[in-house]
Amino acid sequence: MNIMVVDDERVAREGICDILSEIVPDANIQTFEKSDEALNAAKSTTFDVALLDIMMEPYDGIEVAGVLAERHPRINIIFTTGFDGFTKEAMELHASGYITKPVTKKKLDREFSMLRFPVEEKTKKEPPLRAHCFGNFDFYIRGNSPSFSYSKSKELLAYLIDRQGTVCTNGEIASVLGDEESGDELGYSYLNGIRRDLAKVFEEAGFPDVLIRTRGGMRLDTTRIACDYYDLLEGKPGAVDAYNGEYMIQYSWAELTNGELWKKYGE
Repeated sequence: MNIMVVDDERVAREGICDILSEIVPDANIQTFEKSDEALNAAKSTTFDVALLDIMMEPYDGIEVAGVLAERHPRINIIFTTGFDGFTKEAMELHASGYITKPVTKKKLDREFSMLRFPVEEKTKKEPPLRAHCFGNFDFYIRGNSPSFSYSKSKELLAYLIDRQGTVCTNGEIASVLGDEESGDELGYSYLNGIRRDLAKVFEEAGFPDVLIRTRGGMRLDTTRIACDYYDLLEGKPGAVDAYNGEYMIQYSWAELTNGELWKKYGE
């Protein structure tokens, strides 16, 4: 069962996830602070249940539910909100449930026992490591976004994924991830810092062998990572439909790859 939890309050997201881990322990849960991030993820992943707060930005929960329902007609929408004035909108969207905060185990258990569209158990589980490259780049470990100590660590991960498992030298990384305006490369100590930070993230998650460090460089074992970009390169229909001409848009160096993708897969 794939579940998305969208709420701009961290405490609320974590609380819902804690309860879900008791109710549906085998579910793959992805959490999102921003509603646009959730919509981007839904382009490449089919979610069975969406737990949506209503008062969010840049799109409110009602708007998000409408888009999700169009893309995935059998998705179960459950609103989790501190306001009780949106029941009419929820009914018009044929939502599966409506929970007034605080969200409790009793309330969630009831909604999951009465899902509008029963979820069939899938024999193949969602892979624990997933990269989302279309639109903004995001990475998930067991459905959650990892926390990095350095601002450039996530960009390093994105670049390694972009390179599809080939070895990237320290000099190459320092140049590509350097200051775009000044043209300065990353400093040696900072480069070592983000390398260690990325390695720590994988080690603490239980995947120490995914990041492979070599003499003077590093690479990823991409066979361990599910990725919409890789699916597109393999010509998988879902990925082809999901690609809309945007690829890792927060990184300027990704424009080269996007240009090649657009030539082959763009409309």
